[in-house]
Amino acid sequence: MQKKVFLLLLALTLPLFAQNSIETLCGKLENETLFLLRDWKFNDTAMPNGQAVDVADGDWKTITFQERLTADSAWMRTTYTVPATVYGQPVGGRISITLNVDDAGVFYVDGRSRGRFDWDGSFTLTESARPGQVFHLAIKAINTGGPMRLINARLNFDAVAVHTQEIEDFILSLRVGDKLLSDDTYLQIGRTRLDKGIDHSATPARKRASLRQQLEKAAMSVDHEALAKGRFDVFARSLVNARQALKPVRAFAKEFTLVLDANAHIDCAWLWRYLETIQITRNTFTSVLNMMDARPDFTYTQSQAHLYWWMEDLYPEVFDRIKTRIADKRWEITGGMWVEPDCNLISGESWARQLLYGKRYFQEKFGVDVKIGWNPDSFGYNWNMPQFYRDAGIDAFITQKIGWNDTNMFP
Repeated sequence: MQKKVFLLLLALTLPLFAQNSIETLCGKLENETLFLLRDWKFNDTAMPNGQAVDVADGDWKTITFQERLTADSAWMRTTYTVPATVYGQPVGGRISITLNVDDAGVFYVDGRSRGRFDWDGSFTLTESARPGQVFHLAIKAINTGGPMRLINARLNFDAVAVHTQEIEDFILSLRVGDKLLSDDTYLQIGRTRLDKGIDHSATPARKRASLRQQLEKAAMSVDHEALAKGRFDVFARSLVNARQALKPVRAFAKEFTLVLDANAHIDCAWLWRYLETIQITRNTFTSVLNMMDARPDFTYTQSQAHLYWWMEDLYPEVFDRIKTRIADKRWEITGGMWVEPDCNLISGESWARQLLYGKRYFQEKFGVDVKIGWNPDSFGYNWNMPQFYRDAGIDAFITQKIGWNDTNMFP
């Protein structure tokens, strides 16, 4: 029987502690493939033309990715010069840039606006790159609350996009194998780690050790130095050989099933107007239903009775399509609450009524008795939350915010 792994969210990220040999190699390969544009300068004075090419920015502060800044708005600037080669291949064709900021920004190239983006944005720098070509880049950064950050700035070269994707896929494969074959027994929340030394793995330790040895041997056969020196043909041959050696690990990974669940997290009252929330709900649900028409294998999960009530009251045609998909068991109702609350803010009476009205609505309208709680975005969890859920007939809940805790280890 296949082992099944049910996940709300899978995040393969660089570890916060000491790296092993697999992660060291992955880091070296990423250094050659991410093409990060790091040298940004920052100015939070109220200047109107920080995007201009001729702005004197010699005394501006240099910032790093993820650095927490306190300004409400600011300018971020850098200059980029197109190299002669990438992976040893001549540069040409389209070059784009992917930007990630907290919370929004307007992007400028050579003093001209390319438009606003919220958190993530992708923009074309040129359709026909030439070595030595210079671009003056600027972001009018906008902070809507909390820290302002430049999270990432990555260049993308169409000329070598296939090679980049191949390397990224290999990095992901190594990290999946590294995690599945690890002997780690610790729990980790943020930067807090607790290790009770209890191994819950169903895979025998001897089998894990053997496969782990094969994984490390295959990884160490990759000629990452050839990639760094621009000898892609040599690197590519080593990659083919490594993949061949990884076949036993690939077979082991196929013993697991990864289940991905689609969901739209819709805040009912956060940073937008009431009517806008209704429109976003209608548009989101319509998109989901259209995808279901196009893809018979597409499934979806949605909480919050209030969103369904809006559709029933204002867009009955959307509501009827939802009812059909719920009956088809392709649209699953979760949560059992009227809205997703911030769990520490509401009172016990509110908890009880949230569940009473939410579960009753889902039972009356769809014939569904919700058994799964859904609280992915609460900024805290009250200690008697399990009591309210059990009393309402809900025996589990799903979240991802407990990982933000810096004090108590869960469970």
